[in-house]
Amino acid sequence: MNLCDNVSILITSTPPGEAPLWVRQTWVGLSLPLAQTCSHAHTHHTFGVLTRPRTRVGQWFARMFRRTARGSGYLVEAQAAIHLLADVDPVAANWWREHAPHLMQPGQYFLFQVGVAQLAPRRTRPPSPPDLLADITLVSGLVRGRRSGWRPNNDFGLKHLGHTMFNDAHIEFLDCQEVQPGQSARAELWFLAPDLQAGRLRPGFEFTVHDGSPIVVAHGVVISVLRQELLASN
Repeated sequence: MNLCDNVSILITSTPPGEAPLWVRQTWVGLSLPLAQTCSHAHTHHTFGVLTRPRTRVGQWFARMFRRTARGSGYLVEAQAAIHLLADVDPVAANWWREHAPHLMQPGQYFLFQVGVAQLAPRRTRPPSPPDLLADITLVSGLVRGRRSGWRPNNDFGLKHLGHTMFNDAHIEFLDCQEVQPGQSARAELWFLAPDLQAGRLRPGFEFTVHDGSPIVVAHGVVISVLRQELLASN
């Protein structure tokens, strides 16, 4: 399949299905790569993840006798989606592995319906100069690497009313396109709200990287502050 390049979907509300509600709720907020040849929604025959016929013959008969549901939405490779979920909620990802192990095989897909997902083109390198040069090390226990164009939440020690205040940033790796768990790479960072870091940063400043949850997925160390107004005065 010639997949739709550089396009993903954002899950905006809890999808329907046979999985428990708490499992389905963990999809909300995740960005998942499309596994289809174009970016518009398609209509497909669908089976329940728990009640689907186990054989291709059974699935064929179900389609013939109209025992399937039909839904319009976006196809996502199930194995890749569960791997992405594992970084945010390992317990929910394990539910899928234990109760629907067939989804971990190649050629299995989730259909996220139009009402619960929207197109979210993957980010490209910003046109402005970067704010920081940093060394980023991914946590070794992750189930997948991270690619350039990553836009995670970052903890630079900011607080608001006693709570951690994250500062999102666009990240581009310099020496490779993808960094694997346990590996380090130099990266350029563009803050979405750079004014929050005014006068705070210096070489050697340490921060943590998060992916939509409190779980730390990487550790960072500032190599150079490239935007002058962010540099600490002493």
